[in-house]
Amino acid sequence: MNKNKSVLEFDSYYIDEFVFKKNENFTKDKNQKIDVDLNFEFDTERNQDNFKRIVTCYIFDENYVENNKPFYLKLKINGIFFLADYDENNRKHKEIIKKNTLAILFPYIRSIISHMTLEMQVGPVQMPPMNINHFFDEEKRTIKY
Repeated sequence: MNKNKSVLEFDSYYIDEFVFKKNENFTKDKNQKIDVDLNFEFDTERNQDNFKRIVTCYIFDENYVENNKPFYLKLKINGIFFLADYDENNRKHKEIIKKNTLAILFPYIRSIISHMTLEMQVGPVQMPPMNINHFFDEEKRTIKY
């Protein structure tokens, strides 16, 4: 067996839902910088060694018009992964599912959001790279897992 081979294998991903609503009444001052409100929800579904990692990303919220935000965006992406010899009592396996799957999916999320906001003529919104370990350490109280 190859010692460098990961026990986690990425099979594919697909967009399950994409919602974009533009605020036609949005007003921006000439030199105003817009801070992007970015939120995530996470879920995992398991079927033997197959895992579906569900990541929902929100930019701004559904009160975007009232809050004078340029748009509302919701992206739900599903990643399909395999984990050989998964043991639900193995803490390392749980961490792999929790963190590594997001680390693999995050570049796709960034690319989709950048591309779609460009196409919708409000961007591109370029999400910065994220330290996934640090992200979960800081957000562990608000993340659904």
